[in-house]
Amino acid sequence: MEKIIKMKNNGGYTLVELIVVILIMAILATGSIIGFSVIRDSDVESSAKKLMLMLNRAEQEAVIREDGSISMRLYQETDDHYYATIRYYDGTEYTVIYRQEIAGSLLKVSVKEDNGTISSTSYINRTASTDPAVITASEKLFYFKKSTGGLQEYYTDIYIEGSKTVDIVVIRETGRSFIR
Repeated sequence: MEKIIKMKNNGGYTLVELIVVILIMAILATGSIIGFSVIRDSDVESSAKKLMLMLNRAEQEAVIREDGSISMRLYQETDDHYYATIRYYDGTEYTVIYRQEIAGSLLKVSVKEDNGTISSTSYINRTASTDPAVITASEKLFYFKKSTGGLQEYYTDIYIEGSKTVDIVVIRETGRSFIR
């Protein structure tokens, strides 16, 4: 009889031990979710800064160049990442001056026009072409004026969305941008 009682007392875990293990697992899971959220937030902010840098470079190039034929092309490649290229048009062909990856595949970039239209709920453009002269209807092109570096288009905001949304305000008259 004693052997049977001993076997029953040595097997399994107590309810308190199970609750402690579940609590530890919940605390670890919460910490990893918070850590992932912080990483995604920094991706959105980093992408906004990269895009603002490209807008500022294009504005500066437009003022520096003699004929003012500078444009910035914002598009999504087949790898689902967003890119911006600053292009110079010499009258016969486009030359890419700068190319920068703006956002990864987990983020979404969209552009708002002054009439309130927001282009693209999921993609600006998905193209396999890396030729700077190829333009599709859904990509966004920003043309800059020689005199002021301002935009010729009526874009007011660029949104970068991930775990949060960053709104980049574009001032049409000067080509300057800032995060709202």
